[in-house]
Amino acid sequence: MKKYGLFLIGLVLLLSQNTFSQKHTTRIDSLSNVLKHAKTDTAKIGVRGLLAQEFIKVGDSVNAFSYGYRNLRIANKQSDKVYKALANSDVGYLHLKLLHTDSVKFYYNHVLKLLSNHTTYKAKRLKIIATNNLAYAYSVEGNMQKALQLVISNLPLIKAVGDSVAYRSTIHNISATFTSSGEYKKAYPYILEDIALVEKGHSEYDNKAETYLSAAFLLLKMDSLQKASYYLDKSKENLVKNVPHNLWGRYYSINAQYLAKVGNIKEARANVDKLFTDIKLNKNGTNAIDAYVAKQEVEWAAKNYKEARQAAFELYNSYTNMEYLLAASLSARDISYLSEYLGDYKNAYTYMSKYAQLNDSIGKQQLVFDLHNLESQYQTSEKEKEILQLQADKKQSQLIQKNQKLLNWLFGIGAMVLLLGLLFLVYVYRNNKYQTEQKLKDIQQQTDLEITQAVLDGEERERQRIARDLHDGLGGALSGIKIKLSGQYKNNQSNALNESIIQLEESIGELRRIARNMMPETLIRSGLEVALKDLCVSLTSPNTQIELQTNGIQKNIALVTQVHVFRIVQELIANAIRHGKASNILIQCIQNQNKLFITVEDNGVGFTIDSNNTFKQKGIGLSNIANRVRFMEGKMDIDTSENNGTTINIEVNV
Repeated sequence: MKKYGLFLIGLVLLLSQNTFSQKHTTRIDSLSNVLKHAKTDTAKIGVRGLLAQEFIKVGDSVNAFSYGYRNLRIANKQSDKVYKALANSDVGYLHLKLLHTDSVKFYYNHVLKLLSNHTTYKAKRLKIIATNNLAYAYSVEGNMQKALQLVISNLPLIKAVGDSVAYRSTIHNISATFTSSGEYKKAYPYILEDIALVEKGHSEYDNKAETYLSAAFLLLKMDSLQKASYYLDKSKENLVKNVPHNLWGRYYSINAQYLAKVGNIKEARANVDKLFTDIKLNKNGTNAIDAYVAKQEVEWAAKNYKEARQAAFELYNSYTNMEYLLAASLSARDISYLSEYLGDYKNAYTYMSKYAQLNDSIGKQQLVFDLHNLESQYQTSEKEKEILQLQADKKQSQLIQKNQKLLNWLFGIGAMVLLLGLLFLVYVYRNNKYQTEQKLKDIQQQTDLEITQAVLDGEERERQRIARDLHDGLGGALSGIKIKLSGQYKNNQSNALNESIIQLEESIGELRRIARNMMPETLIRSGLEVALKDLCVSLTSPNTQIELQTNGIQKNIALVTQVHVFRIVQELIANAIRHGKASNILIQCIQNQNKLFITVEDNGVGFTIDSNNTFKQKGIGLSNIANRVRFMEGKMDIDTSENNGTTINIEVNV
């Protein structure tokens, strides 16, 4: 007995990224032009994603993945997880179009992980994309139960965002899942709803063509040939309006199967030939499966069992390599039937055994039961929602009646209600006033922090500029003078000239030391700990001994934080030497997780502070240190008195 049970995985469950994201009517040239003029990385991420989609649509997978993975590298440097999720979603879509199901699951699961705590509109839409496309990946692997669970679980989120396009596509996928499992009567109401939505919503030509093709395929499986022909014609009307050629491949495949069923073998084979021409032009996994399915069905109808079996072999090997167990089991069954027709009873027995093994492994009977159960649960859930809505309406009506009675009673007590209302208004006014004052304080604190940051950033930029000018400008000029004097000294070796050269060399060294202190190269090159050691060594002299003790300082501290800590320690040492006249200075710099503790202790003359930590002496730089500590949300404690030295303890966040 002839069997026509094999289905098109690439056709019946098509989930397109552009179904849920921005419409991609803009072509590659115009998108490339937009990319050239994009100013920000976030804008470029969106444009590159659209370019990758356009390239994969026309079969240029090299450029598609080039844009997709470049986009992913840039997005991973962003702090915004939504943009990281968008780039991962774009790459997942590229793998989706080429049936790389393991990669599809990897990237879309990563999207859901990134957005697990995000509730923005854009995040919800990306979650819808990820969940539906994961359902596609599971469906082509034969796990229809998991696919349907994911698709149905997506409906509440789709309703929450009010996206009619996403809702239509999800209804389409529920129909496709039932079609894949052979539950054609279950699929039929959903495909009718899908058609109604796509015709009502002014959808793009490719979305309409996709829906009509799915309807034609389903009706072909239900042996409703007249209706299948009608939807094939409807799909072609939209395909001719410049729709991507991968949908043309599906059209030729279904049309070939339809023509074979009505006995027009010659025209059916012409459609199959167009499919194989397309495969040579564009190596696409979905179109390849479409082509071999069509060839098997057409040659089987023509009773050319040898060619039909060869196509079935190709499908079985493809499905086995891609681990699509359900599809592989059906191909094994078809090979067994065709081998029996050819009198090859060995292969008939071998592949019927494989069919039985694969069928047992995926538990097809249990799968059909679970699909019915899930469908029943969803329908029950919808009915329960209607009941709850009716109950809520009833409670609302009762509440209105109760409020009316309460209002009548309130009018009866008159003056008391007015007094209570006035008291309440006073309370609300005071409470709002307090909240407003608190918000103003918060805004002022934030403004102060931003001003402090701007001042500190300005200081650092000015230090860098002066350091470059000293080192490159004045330092270079002095070095040039030294070289000229050295040349003169060779010709006229006078003591005065030699002393001038020595003094000039010392001045150059002092100039370079000043430039290094203004922006130490070791801080950028080797990190905070090495920079602090160099600082202490450079400031140690016969009159001043400086000891540095460090522990646990991590190299991954942000550079701007390292600069602030370095400046704090630099200023404290300078104060101890210049103003405290200290001969011994002890510095401790210890990191514990995200806290950094700085202690600077000296035996200098000390100074006087009042009870509010206001510094009575001017010019010692402690105000600048306090600004840096406050900017890093830290604390500073000063223990000092005149002629008893100074100890300063600082705690900052890193």
